[in-house]
Amino acid sequence: MRETILKKLANLHASYPWRMLLIVIVMTLILGGFSGQLTVTMRMQDLLPSGDPKVEQFNKIIDEFATATSIIVVVQGEENRIKAFADDLAPRVMDLIDTTKNAENKEKIERLHQKIEKLTAKGNKESKIAELQSQITELQKEINFTLFQHWIIK
Repeated sequence: MRETILKKLANLHASYPWRMLLIVIVMTLILGGFSGQLTVTMRMQDLLPSGDPKVEQFNKIIDEFATATSIIVVVQGEENRIKAFADDLAPRVMDLIDTTKNAENKEKIERLHQKIEKLTAKGNKESKIAELQSQITELQKEINFTLFQHWIIK
């Protein structure tokens, strides 16, 4: 079956080389357009089988808790040294903070404070000022954001 298809294709290429070249170019353009829609995700849940109740529960946790992630540390050695290492590592991991957006958030907060000052100088626009204050509060939560809120060992 495969051999007959390949022989027919070879015959078409030999008989009509320009037409086949045109067909190949058109197909390349069409498939190239579709390839622009391909995506690659590096999420762990994409590797798990769909329809499994455990996977559905895991996906529910991921959706409800934005910071639900896993860290796996593999340690080899004597049991007492491994336990000492884990006892030393756990507080360090819990103290990790994300400072990558601190400068950006501080600039945003400063701009919001300037807007509040301008609104206060112009007149009493308490609803707009309250909205800006809530934005400042949200941005302050992201400064020195702790990466891990819970420590679970099973």
